[in-house]
Amino acid sequence: MIFRIPAALVALTLLVACSGPTIPVADDATPEPTPAPNATDDPIEPAPAFDHDAPIPTRPAPVAEEVITLSAELEAEISKWVKAGTEPGPDARPVLLRSVRHQRIYRNLLDHPRLYAKVRERLPRKLRSFSDKTVLAGNRLRSLVSPLDEPPDWKIYKPAPARRLLRFYRAGQRRFNIPWEILASLNFVESRFGRILGPSSAGAMGPMQFMPATWDAYGNGGDINDPRDSIIAAARYLSASGAPARMWDSLFAYNRSDDYVKAIIVYARQMMRDPRVFYIYYHWQVYVLTKGGDLQMSGPGADV
Repeated sequence: MIFRIPAALVALTLLVACSGPTIPVADDATPEPTPAPNATDDPIEPAPAFDHDAPIPTRPAPVAEEVITLSAELEAEISKWVKAGTEPGPDARPVLLRSVRHQRIYRNLLDHPRLYAKVRERLPRKLRSFSDKTVLAGNRLRSLVSPLDEPPDWKIYKPAPARRLLRFYRAGQRRFNIPWEILASLNFVESRFGRILGPSSAGAMGPMQFMPATWDAYGNGGDINDPRDSIIAAARYLSASGAPARMWDSLFAYNRSDDYVKAIIVYARQMMRDPRVFYIYYHWQVYVLTKGGDLQMSGPGADV
């Protein structure tokens, strides 16, 4: 592959709920009569909807507090969603909305390094480590792009379900000994898991952003836009380029930038430490860095 800026790089330009036991009622028990409602009782209001689009706080303490709270909520919602089967639908929406909010906060921290320096001091150690690495990877990728004058004329696609993508990554791992987290990280950075299929400005296409000539050599006759074919081809390409023994070299061959390789490895290691991170990144959306600021191109609250 020649050096090219993946579509999602342009777009980037970038955790327990419990219930009490149910007390059984004997079969022959006489149920207590239901009391009539008291007109003076306050009605029970439903919990407010999660506001993913609220203004981001500007002071360190509120930002740190929200990062801590949001991370715990994401952990709980992801656990419930995984238990429900990780399929698209109502169970995914709480994860989606919180992940979008999570992404917005971290994009804002990328833009305000002094604010982040004060925020990180207020975070617990484990969360500070995650935040440091997320900001590090974002800065590495942002160094590869320049703000656009106009948003690109992209068609946004729905990504394949998370469960299906995980099967494809693990198939690539079994066949070519490439860690599934590396393949997921490439899919995330290259196209936001298939939300952008291209072609890019350099002509790269598909969820793993292959140049046509490279696809001809490593696609094995598959469909460049098919997530399984594209992910397996990426594993095949990395293996032919020296992975896993020379992972850095193989990723550099994929895209000839040390900053790109560092970001891929950082994101992959985040998922290796906690596989739930994959589900957060899976719900991060397509943003474009323009000279007028961030432009959200997919997901709830998209500007276009």
